[in-house]
Amino acid sequence: MSSLRWLLTEGTKAVSEAAAGCESLLSRLPQFCGRRRSASNRHEFPNFLCEGPRLREEVPSFVLVKHLVVTGIFGIWCSGCLAVPIHHAKNMRSITADAAPPQVDLTFVKFGETSRDEVTKRLSWIDAGVTGKNFFVGRWAENNWDIVWGGASYPYMGGGSYEIWKTHNVIIDFDDQSWVIGVTQFADKNIIATLSSRLRQASEPTLDLTVAIKIPIEYLCLTDINNPSHIGDLMLSRDELEFLESPRGDKKGKYSYKTPAKNMTHITMGYSDPSQPQQICAILHFRQKTQVGKQMSVRVDLAGTAVLIKYLAEYGSGGQAVERKWD
Repeated sequence: MSSLRWLLTEGTKAVSEAAAGCESLLSRLPQFCGRRRSASNRHEFPNFLCEGPRLREEVPSFVLVKHLVVTGIFGIWCSGCLAVPIHHAKNMRSITADAAPPQVDLTFVKFGETSRDEVTKRLSWIDAGVTGKNFFVGRWAENNWDIVWGGASYPYMGGGSYEIWKTHNVIIDFDDQSWVIGVTQFADKNIIATLSSRLRQASEPTLDLTVAIKIPIEYLCLTDINNPSHIGDLMLSRDELEFLESPRGDKKGKYSYKTPAKNMTHITMGYSDPSQPQQICAILHFRQKTQVGKQMSVRVDLAGTAVLIKYLAEYGSGGQAVERKWD
């Protein structure tokens, strides 16, 4: 009887600790494969880790081993867990509000035969809005797998599901007569490098900064745990780059700043939520420290990203926008 009482006591304690560890790990899963949907819809885990996936060790390893051993013994007796991948009809998301077709069909694109007008018409629903004289950029996301999970340890139980999304990007190049000469599909990690190579072409017009260009962004402050997301606008002028944070109610934004245009040195890619193709995460790097430090992680659409790349090349310190790999 005493052995059974010990097993119940230690088992319950171990399961609680292990469950907390599992919940901590599962809460980070959306950073890799999309957004988590809790069975009770009580929890949403926003993707604000623009610096890429990170895991933190919650307990010492020897304590974790003890918990796992006891949990395993206890689990055989009175608990269970299950995670099942579910395949379903494909869901599609794009940047535009146009109705999404069942899938993206690029088979109609023929080199030297398909015109730009036909491309923009038939692929309007994935148009990323990037202004390019000799190229078209498309972006969309697909989901046809979910992971459904559940766990139980008397007298507790819980479960939920994860949507697994994957983003796709395509760039279609045209000649001077607007006929297709190339089709390139590329991963998110190559967005900055791919756009930069096209925007540096001599045929692309320079930015018109007669009036400052305004780019809506979301500044991601990883050190502000309570409020990591700060909505505002980047204002690009010939001499200065300015961030104007939108006020929160009656509170004035504390991260607004101005810095010389030449203080921006380069742009890299951060981790972007694959379930939200409307935006990517880009990181602006500065030579001298600003109000937000020497780098600024922002959520921005592809059109705004293209403008930032051109601004860096034409008015920044002369550095190149570079890709950042998450291998």
